[in-house]
Amino acid sequence: WIHAALYVGTIKDLKRLDLWDDPQMAIIRHEIELYQKSEDRQYYLQTVWGNKLSFEEIPWFYESDRPGVAVHPLHKFMQTDGMAVLRANQLGETKLREIFYRANERMYFPYDYVHNVRNKFSVSCSKVILKIFNDITFPVTQYLSYVSVSPDQIGQAVSKNYDIHHSDGPSSQLRLIFFFDAEDEGRLKFHHKRVETHSFYSKYLKLKGY
Repeated sequence: WIHAALYVGTIKDLKRLDLWDDPQMAIIRHEIELYQKSEDRQYYLQTVWGNKLSFEEIPWFYESDRPGVAVHPLHKFMQTDGMAVLRANQLGETKLREIFYRANERMYFPYDYVHNVRNKFSVSCSKVILKIFNDITFPVTQYLSYVSVSPDQIGQAVSKNYDIHHSDGPSSQLRLIFFFDAEDEGRLKFHHKRVETHSFYSKYLKLKGY
């Protein structure tokens, strides 16, 4: 995996959760609204990415990429041919608010080209996820005082055991929701509601050496 991001949802979702007008979400809201106010962002949203959705129904993602931490529409993420969607277990509205507040606090952080978890003032794509979900134990790589986390390691917090990563028990921190793979031309390979796909992801992990 080469990237990791946080799914924010639509404006309708944020309004339903009373987060859209929340002062602790002001920077994320401002970033989303720029896609209505900025001519450059309107050009990408409508002309380059071909948006057909009403503005309140566009799904948004929060990510750290080379320009730094920002919020972008789903359309930008669909320019890919593989994706896994993971969901944190036991994620009630109170916990969800805490996650969004921590995300808002890190808006506009510069990109961490060194990928050092201990650097407090810049973040890579996977490091910002580790910081936002600070109660999930993600695998990290440590060498002397240097600690890093990769997008692969974010995915490794999902159990390989189907019975575990589809339960809501304390033994599971992340669940796999669905997965589609570049090697099958972007077709859906796993969905948690489709029994016939349950064995695929474990085979995929084994093939990749996880």
